[in-house]
Amino acid sequence: MKVVQINMTLKSGSTGKIAYQIHQYLVDKGAESRIAFGYGDAHDPVGFSMYSYVGTHIHSFLSRKRCMQGRASVIATKKLIRFLSKERPDIVHLHNIHGHYLNYPILFRYLSSSGVQVVWTFHDCWPYTGKCAHYSAVGCEKWKTECHDCPNLATYPDSTFDGSRMNYRLKKEVFSSLEHLHIVCNSDWLKSQVQQSFLRHKDIRRIYNGVDTQVFFPKNQMKARMKWGFAPDDIVILGVSNVWKEEKGLSTFEQLATLLGSQYKLLMVGLNPDQVTKLPEKIRGIVRTENQEELSELYSLSDMLLNPSTEESFGMVPLEAMACGTPVIVSNQTACPEVVAKGQTGVVVDTRDIDQVVSAIHEIAGRGKSAYHQQCIDYAVTMFSKDSMCENYYNMYLQVLNEK
Repeated sequence: MKVVQINMTLKSGSTGKIAYQIHQYLVDKGAESRIAFGYGDAHDPVGFSMYSYVGTHIHSFLSRKRCMQGRASVIATKKLIRFLSKERPDIVHLHNIHGHYLNYPILFRYLSSSGVQVVWTFHDCWPYTGKCAHYSAVGCEKWKTECHDCPNLATYPDSTFDGSRMNYRLKKEVFSSLEHLHIVCNSDWLKSQVQQSFLRHKDIRRIYNGVDTQVFFPKNQMKARMKWGFAPDDIVILGVSNVWKEEKGLSTFEQLATLLGSQYKLLMVGLNPDQVTKLPEKIRGIVRTENQEELSELYSLSDMLLNPSTEESFGMVPLEAMACGTPVIVSNQTACPEVVAKGQTGVVVDTRDIDQVVSAIHEIAGRGKSAYHQQCIDYAVTMFSKDSMCENYYNMYLQVLNEK
């Protein structure tokens, strides 16, 4: 078996880590595996880089000014196709194909003509909308019929021009025409959305993402608190996000700073430097880190994780926290409720209602972290291990090839 995965990043970010975990599993099984990518170490033998400095910046400009996400990077995509033609994989596994590095009409024309089996993991909603990677916060459902007059132009991939109708029609034509397409959603919530889209007639499956429990496991709480400057009796509420904005719950933390007593310490990870300088005094901010060891320490020292985001296709952050023995509070919107065992590993609330959030904080603080600690670890390891994820993909590959 020979598999080539295609993703925006190599080894970094959530999708890059997932692609690399699958690669390692395939190699251990004796399969041939490569990862083609847009951003990462061009000299890494695992991967094939299609990165172009000029092409990426032109693509970014066209995306922001003409709503052309996924429709530039012609030279980079032709470079990728030459690589695929040489490798002749049995399966091409797509992950995130947006991000200013790839031209999807050119790629899909090649995939269609080659007859190769294509597995595509949806990590967000971009593949079936006219622009948006997420739409829940604005309550838009135009993607069910046809996108137009986009209410989400300012969100990623942001654009000053509304090309949502044209993009929707092009995606519908290009993606629907690929015969050997097998879609994997990383949650039941996302699967239910795709089943209402123009891709509803495709093979649609669900495979949960997995957490690396060799990285995310409980560290010594008191030792970590000493390192990061927290007292033993502080009640630490942690928030983690790649980008902090309203949809991710930025204002929720700002409100909590005025509502909670002095024993509660708010810690936010993933802010940009400008956001850190503007935080209320009661919130400690840390810029985004790719250091997973440090992130594991932060999960471990905290009494609870608060993930107020209303736009999640899975919920990796709560899962990582639970693997470190930390209970979670998550939104009842989108996919996060699927990764929480209510009452055992955390609380699910409407995080847009600050009173419900405060009540959940008091509930976990009242019971104490120790009441959740082992249940969180056992749940994460049993239900969401990376080995289970990789095995599910491997078995899917075998099934897809047997059906060929």
